[in-house]
Amino acid sequence: MFLTSYIGAAGRLARLGVAASVLAVVGLGAPMLRLNQTSIGPVSVATGTSPAPRTVEAFNAGDGTLNLTFTASDQWLSATAGAPRQCSDIPSRNCIPITITFNTTALAKGTHTGTLLVADPNAWDAPQRITVVVQMGGGVPDELNLFVPTNGSSVQRRFVT
Repeated sequence: MFLTSYIGAAGRLARLGVAASVLAVVGLGAPMLRLNQTSIGPVSVATGTSPAPRTVEAFNAGDGTLNLTFTASDQWLSATAGAPRQCSDIPSRNCIPITITFNTTALAKGTHTGTLLVADPNAWDAPQRITVVVQMGGGVPDELNLFVPTNGSSVQRRFVT
């Protein structure tokens, strides 16, 4: 598949005066890393807690085999690769699920952004980035206080529909 594309592209580029050897550098037979999404969030998290893990799928659009490694920008962010399985959005492909986990219990209230680098030493288009945004104390209140007057109230409320 890739060889046919290479030969066809080499012929087209040769007519434009571009040497075919330039195409060989791109990586004949190399894996090509693809992710089904490159951002997560904002994830709304109650202060002092961690959200459930999220999953991103990686697949090989080239030749060879992907050997994924992960590097997180922050200690509250980590990732692991699962066993290959059928892709959720392209059933004809095999994907590697990447489970992204959070340890946000110590993060202060506010917005925090982290980056996860997904790499393969043999893929010519790696590393790729997944940006992760968590909103600590965002749409989830830290506490809720309700006040009820003692001994009832003399105020009557009527609702008319």
